[in-house]
Order: sequence, then C-alpha cells, then structure tokens
Amino acid sequence: MKDFSKICAGLLQSIPSYFYTAAQFVRLWKNEITRVICDRLISEEDRNLVQNRLEMKIKSEWEKNPDIIENALRDPLLFGNFRNALNDDGIQSYEDVLDYEAVYNIFIEVSNP
Repeated sequence: MKDFSKICAGLLQSIPSYFYTAAQFVRLWKNEITRVICDRLISEEDRNLVQNRLEMKIKSEWEKNPDIIENALRDPLLFGNFRNALNDDGIQSYEDVLDYEAVYNIFIEVSNP
C-alpha cells in the first residue's frame, strides 16, 4: 500500500496545465510506476519484466489511440521540477522534460536568470 500511495501522490502533485491530455497523463503514470517500483528492483531481469508489463498494459488499454501509446513509450522518460527547483515560493511544478538536451537547456536557463 505504501508504494501505491507514492504512485498516487506523484500523480496528484501534477499540475493540470502541464498534463491536460491523456497522452501526457499516461506518460506521467508510467513515470511514477517506474520511479516507485523499478527503482527498488535489483536485477535487470526484474526491471525488464515490469517495463514489459507496463508496455503491454499501455498497449492493451490504449490500442485504439496509437498516439497515446507512442507518447507513453517514448524514451527517455525524464520528469522533474528542474525549471523551478530554486523558487522560494513553494510551488514546484513537475513536468516532462522530454530529452537530455531539454534538461541541459533548463539548467542553463535556471543558472542565468
């Protein structure tokens, strides 16, 4: 139950203006499962098993909408609050940062306001 609550908490902390389509929310859901469950697994075999099950579940639930499947399964899977991590106002917006180049650009933006 503790892990399930962590997954739900991650989903509930999302800001609707960043996750307003089903494709974005399914990708966030996949990230939360991966973050909570896969990070605890010690063998590559177990991580692959969970990833394969996630992929099968996404494909079976969204088989009529290939765009959602494609978006959810796209790599890399990078989420974070890098853009506003240094804000003192307490509002932390969690977002899909898309790729490593985008993360780099966010770091440059944050370090040179």
